[in-house]
Amino acid sequence: MDHTNWLDTVMTAAVAAPSGDNLQPWRFAVDSTAQKLRMEACCARDPSPMNAGNTMARVSLGAVLMNVLLCHLANGRPLPEVNQSGGIVEIAGINGSARPGRVPEAILNRQTNRLLYYAGQVSAGEVDRLLGDYIDAFAVYCHVVGTVDSHDTTLVITQPGRIAELAEVVARADETLFTHRAARQAFLEAIRKAEADGDRPARVGLPIGTLGLGWHDRLAMRAVLRMRDTWLDLIGFARQVAARTRRLVRSADLLWFHFVRDWEPATDFMLGASAQAFWISTTLQHLACQPMMSLAVLQSMARHGFIGAAEVEPVWEMLERVLPEAKGYRVGFVFRVGAAPTPPVRTGRLPWRELLSVQELDTGAPTRATAPASIRPEVPLLSTDGHVVSVTKKGL
Repeated sequence: MDHTNWLDTVMTAAVAAPSGDNLQPWRFAVDSTAQKLRMEACCARDPSPMNAGNTMARVSLGAVLMNVLLCHLANGRPLPEVNQSGGIVEIAGINGSARPGRVPEAILNRQTNRLLYYAGQVSAGEVDRLLGDYIDAFAVYCHVVGTVDSHDTTLVITQPGRIAELAEVVARADETLFTHRAARQAFLEAIRKAEADGDRPARVGLPIGTLGLGWHDRLAMRAVLRMRDTWLDLIGFARQVAARTRRLVRSADLLWFHFVRDWEPATDFMLGASAQAFWISTTLQHLACQPMMSLAVLQSMARHGFIGAAEVEPVWEMLERVLPEAKGYRVGFVFRVGAAPTPPVRTGRLPWRELLSVQELDTGAPTRATAPASIRPEVPLLSTDGHVVSVTKKGL
């Protein structure tokens, strides 16, 4: 793709970031004179229960920021200054009229792979290279934004027995989520929105072709889109989703968890940047990857009153029983990783100019954390317990 200038390059990279159900809940404001770009998590673009408190929109905005930083690095441009205030990110030092550059292929090629994976195909060497790439990519964010005191930790799980146990947990979470009618309808509406584009590439939402379904299940999904909630309950839609989730997770060779302690906006941004750094790293290693977000979404919905605590407590108890390391933490992200064919259909994106804000955003007084002196943070502590690798970031 040819870009007209550097701003076009940066924004093309920015909007290639993932978001919940591909709703792209962002808006941007460009100040060409001051060479500033301001980005805001926009709940109006995703009013679903899954975005309770605008949490998931802020997380996806962190992925947007990660893309912007990696685009600068890949093109040899100076890394910009980043300020954060509430749900707004301000990036200074973007000379939009400068010569165009290129968007890194890993950003453009990253995609969600919802197919069944070929279990047992990912080697220990590939896992090591994946973690190395992730640490290097996430270090860029830490260098620019500075320390986020979220006391976060990541877990990389490769033991088949534990993956099978966690498949039951994630399936239980999916069943709980899709039993919730408003959350279920929001997911189906994202599919309807994409399918409304007909034969044209869908720019928003989830085309059925991206769901990794066989032809029989694709036909069934088209019927589901026309059903009332009562019928969805009768046919056990949530149980069917859970059964498929169980198979998907079991087919993975690796599960990646990112846990944090708090719900601050800066932590949401950090989670999104971390997730995008990991996802891009899987792309560089030619591995398939899918976020399994029901645990994180349920926790957010419960926090903001969209679902009762009694409905989600059995899920947390099950998670902490299978994964004691999760006790006391907020689930930030869960990914499954493995080897699989390339999905036949990709989600599209809105042109970035359609996401521009008509008015300037009120940023208040952004604050900037102190950045570490080195672009690479202190090497994480890697402790191995069987096939479980715990990556605890110190000094990030």
